[in-house]
Amino acid sequence: MSAVLSMPDGYYKALKRLASEVAGVALEDDYKFTIETRLSVLARMEGYPSLIEMVQSMFKSGDSRLAIKIVASMLVRDTHFFRDKQSLLGLPDFILPKLHAIYGPRPIKVLIVGCNSGQEAYSAAILADKLKQDELPDLNVEFTAIDYPSQALEQAKAGRFTHFDVQRGLAVRDMLSYFTKLGEDWVMNESIRNMITFRETHLLRLPNDLGQYHVIICRDVLSRFQAKVRIAFTRKIAAHVKSQGYLLIGSDEDLPKTVHPWIAPGGPDFVYQRAKTEEELRAEEAAARAARKLLHPDPKRFFEDKEAVMEVMAEGASGEMECRSA
Repeated sequence: MSAVLSMPDGYYKALKRLASEVAGVALEDDYKFTIETRLSVLARMEGYPSLIEMVQSMFKSGDSRLAIKIVASMLVRDTHFFRDKQSLLGLPDFILPKLHAIYGPRPIKVLIVGCNSGQEAYSAAILADKLKQDELPDLNVEFTAIDYPSQALEQAKAGRFTHFDVQRGLAVRDMLSYFTKLGEDWVMNESIRNMITFRETHLLRLPNDLGQYHVIICRDVLSRFQAKVRIAFTRKIAAHVKSQGYLLIGSDEDLPKTVHPWIAPGGPDFVYQRAKTEEELRAEEAAARAARKLLHPDPKRFFEDKEAVMEVMAEGASGEMECRSA
């Protein structure tokens, strides 16, 4: 183990700080082995003689492209098909039927945030395809799946998985129906792949041209962010959701208890709906700020304008005297 873990502790601290600043994620202290294993692979792919030389080069040059790749490699999650199925079923069982009743055969656009190596997106597309076959023959769903540039995202684009991958969470019937065996691997059928567009995106800097969607699937993403980032991101993704659109999170996740545009629509606990306008949000935020000032007044600012304070006190005293005399 010591031969593998070759980076000094200072490097780990610097990389943890990089992950926090770039992606808003706080890596655990026991993450050293995973970091070094994944970054060693990236170093070889990027043509560096060693992991340490790649990290040194990145910090010395300030290469933002390489920094994002390094962070993305550190954040790749171990995942599988139909992970947290209880939550994922909220898409075909609740969200898509609701939207289909409104839009009919018109495209329903779904954004998947943090698609990793593709199992999340392909699982959602399979569920949509089954719903189309079984209940809603004119259902039309288009997926866009985004994540940081990484080898995992390249695998997602290829739709190619090992036998070990397809055995994790995928029923044999689905494996035979939706995949084609190619050598030792399994490749997702073109009909499902055509439903999904994979896109490299900095998750904390969502571009304006990302567009708007009827549904955002954001599972096991919010819970990884630091608290302040989670609050801001919950608000930010709403800009990419159409009015009355939906947000689907993990079954063990919660939205921050702060001002945001999402409400519970009366369905599963992990499904939310955008039901507040920007004007309503701004009004709520202003009211919240005013309430905080009342609860936590600033004594220094209060006593800076003594004349104004005395005027208020004088007005109050004169009003009280008038009432008494009356």
